[in-house]
Amino acid sequence: MNIYPNNDRYMANGMRDTSGTPLTDDEIQFVLKEIERIEADPDIFIFNDPGHLSASTCYNFAEDRIYVSRNVFPDEKYSTTHPRDKLSVAAVLAHEYYGHRPFRDEYLYDEKMGEDYFTTPRWRDEFRASSSAAEFAPNLTDRERADLINDALSRAAEKGIVIELGDNLKRILYGHSHHEKPVSFPFECAKRNNNSIDDFER
Repeated sequence: MNIYPNNDRYMANGMRDTSGTPLTDDEIQFVLKEIERIEADPDIFIFNDPGHLSASTCYNFAEDRIYVSRNVFPDEKYSTTHPRDKLSVAAVLAHEYYGHRPFRDEYLYDEKMGEDYFTTPRWRDEFRASSSAAEFAPNLTDRERADLINDALSRAAEKGIVIELGDNLKRILYGHSHHEKPVSFPFECAKRNNNSIDDFER
C-alpha cells in the first residue's frame, strides 16, 4: 500500500484545519511573507490546488512543489497540546521545504524501487523533516525550532521509540547540550545531595 498517494509528503492532520476551504487572498499573502521569512523559493509553493484542498500541506517530490492547504495554520479551535497541531505556519513550511525537499532524490529512488520500498521508514522520514527544519531553516524563532523538535520526538514516541538527541538539537530544545552546564539545578536533586542551589552554582 502506498502511504504517500500522488507522491505527496504530508505534514500533519491532527486538530489542524482540514475543512477543505480555500485560503483567502489575505491568508495567502500572510503565508507568502512567512515563505520569504524562511528564505524559501516562492515559486515552489502552490495555493488552493483543487486536488489538495482537503489534504494536508505537503511536498510533492515528483513535481518538486509544495501544496499549501488550510491546515498550514495551527489549531485555534480545540486547544490541543499536541506539538504537531501547534506548529506555526513558518514551521510547517520549513518542515516541507528544509525537511522533505532536500531528500527528493531519495524519494524518487524509492518510487523506482517499488510502491512499498522506503529507504527511510515513514516515521523516521517525518522525524528527519522536523529535526532538519529546526536545525537548518533560517529565521525561525527559538519557540518554532523547539516546537519542530517536539514534533520530531512525537513521531518517534508514536512508534514506541526513545530518541537521544544530538548536541545541536539539545541546545535548541533545552538551551544547552549534554556537555554544557545546565542553566538551572533541580531543587530535589540538590536536597538529596545535601547541597544548596547556591553551593551548586558557585
